[in-house]
Amino acid sequence: MHNIGENIKVLRLSRGWTQQQLAEQLHMTRQAVSHYESGRTQPDIDTCRRVAEIFEVELDVVLDGQTPTEQPKLPRWLVWLVFGSMGLFTLAHSVLFWVANKFYFVPNGKVTAEMKPVLQQRFALTGAAQRVESLGYIAFLAVLLAWLIWELQQPKGLTWKQRLITGVQLLLVGALASLPWAWLDPHLAAINYFFVVQHNFVRYCIAMVIIWFVRFLLKRKETCR
Repeated sequence: MHNIGENIKVLRLSRGWTQQQLAEQLHMTRQAVSHYESGRTQPDIDTCRRVAEIFEVELDVVLDGQTPTEQPKLPRWLVWLVFGSMGLFTLAHSVLFWVANKFYFVPNGKVTAEMKPVLQQRFALTGAAQRVESLGYIAFLAVLLAWLIWELQQPKGLTWKQRLITGVQLLLVGALASLPWAWLDPHLAAINYFFVVQHNFVRYCIAMVIIWFVRFLLKRKETCR
């Protein structure tokens, strides 16, 4: 066996932790951690597994001293694309929809000759909003495809915690871009403005599952070689 204690020390220092901090995570004394790192005693396999879980590495990193792969983060250009595609297209769609309902609203019933110009303008605005919505879907799908290509090039995928946080942030961006206009709309319910955000969030969730599944298949294929 390699020097497990030295491997544990390297992992601990990579987080900037003291022996006491690691001991608290392992529910043991600082002296026990010190004995592991100095080689006086060897941790059992369950302790090694716990260390691997704490530092989010494979068990082999603890046992054999392999260099742990750094957890990747979304590059800044991809972050701008993800949140920009959600925010800008949602904002444009909401503004067009709000203008159509605020200034060119046509109540249900018979349309008089005086109302036809208003109705035509309303159709033009809602049509533009629908086109913006469609372009937004296409742009968001293209961004998710770029995400897939980027992540498959990484030796290690994002954690589900990272994906969840990004998903919640996407919902917040979409809400900030759409809900203020929904509150100002005197005629339609707020849910009508949130459809774009909901649909893109569903696409995001599906894309994350696909990315995870593709990475799982690739990892399994490498293991079987």
